[in-house]
Amino acid sequence: MNATVITKTFDSTSVADALNRAVDDIVDAVDLEDDSVFRDTLHLLVNAGLFYLHTPGADLGQAIEANYTEAPIAVLGSITGD
Repeated sequence: MNATVITKTFDSTSVADALNRAVDDIVDAVDLEDDSVFRDTLHLLVNAGLFYLHTPGADLGQAIEANYTEAPIAVLGSITGD
């Protein structure tokens, strides 16, 4: 069975929008709209992953600093409950 492969280029904004939409759809589908930790963790994954694409040598702290107004320890603390 041969699969057809379609090559297409996407800009960062389109990728970010698609991934964040996927996060929202997942949260809705599993009925965890009130679970901010789950939602925030998925959004952190999206933001960090996109940051790593543009800055391959970066670490999580740098990704958080680039995407959030809070310090990395505060962002991670909101997820871990610390």
